[in-house]
Amino acid sequence: VSAYLPAAWGDSSRRSWFDSTWDATLDEAKDLLGVARRSLNRGSMSNVSDTLRELGAVGKFSGSGTNSVVAAIYLASRSGTRPVSGLLQAAFEPDLDTDTVASMTGAVLGAIHGMHWLESMRDVQDMAYIADLAVRLTTQASGGGFLEEPLAPPSSPRAFYKQIDAGGLVGRFVDGREYRVQDRELLAQDPWVLRFRLELSDGQTLVVDRVTRTSPDGESLLSSGGTEDRDAVASVVLPTRDIETTRRFYERLVGRSLRVNDGTLHLNERLGFIEVGGHRNSWVPDAQVTVSLADLKSVLLIMPSARARPDGTATVNDPDGRLVILTERLRDGPAGK
Repeated sequence: VSAYLPAAWGDSSRRSWFDSTWDATLDEAKDLLGVARRSLNRGSMSNVSDTLRELGAVGKFSGSGTNSVVAAIYLASRSGTRPVSGLLQAAFEPDLDTDTVASMTGAVLGAIHGMHWLESMRDVQDMAYIADLAVRLTTQASGGGFLEEPLAPPSSPRAFYKQIDAGGLVGRFVDGREYRVQDRELLAQDPWVLRFRLELSDGQTLVVDRVTRTSPDGESLLSSGGTEDRDAVASVVLPTRDIETTRRFYERLVGRSLRVNDGTLHLNERLGFIEVGGHRNSWVPDAQVTVSLADLKSVLLIMPSARARPDGTATVNDPDGRLVILTERLRDGPAGK
């Protein structure tokens, strides 16, 4: 093996040490793979936790390279017909180096099964960015080009903070990528804490918190936190036959990942989609409207047709029969609470 190393890598004794260490590692991996095979041959009679312990993947040697790799191969092999169960075992096994083993187990299962089995877990931040990064990694591995796009010269952290503190919606991140401010939220007062959600030019999302003693311009806030209490904030939820198809379409359209929370796909804080199915009797080509009010109780008093719900919201039908959900905006409590 040392014959493939650069000539200046080391002298003959160091190369000899490398060869012996390499051979010892191969022997160790073979022994561990034998443990995994014997456990697999026992089928349902084997215990996963006991096997992981025998592999050295839990306990004193948790995190070791050979042990973690063989543990991932074992879990992926054992759960070939039920890939999700193997991934969950890797993620929740006590005393296992879960992030390392789970990522490798998922990679092996993905290489075998593709991505369809992950549909129920694809609602993660920056999914489109992660998928694009995977494609670029495989392209580079096959000699198809460079992983990173040429970037503009980096800027200093001070220059970056100065840009976002000034309230601009676009700018340049410290590594040269361009960013766009998606929203800005007020988290606390005196000192003032502002949370910025940024979308970088390659689709990655960043969250940056800034602390200042100066009161920010409330009218410039992009989130509903800068809206006065007397104003109602409305959002619209549109029906869709297939929420996953709709999600993938809009992810491609806007170039960033979108989330499905509580059955609703959110394009932004004002527009969402909810799946109603494709059957003739279930498809309603209309909109459900949600209105956030400063004082829900007062509205219920003047609108007897509104019906309060146990979760603290209420419903009412507009003149066209469209369902309107009424909610109450949270208010900032007194300082110190």
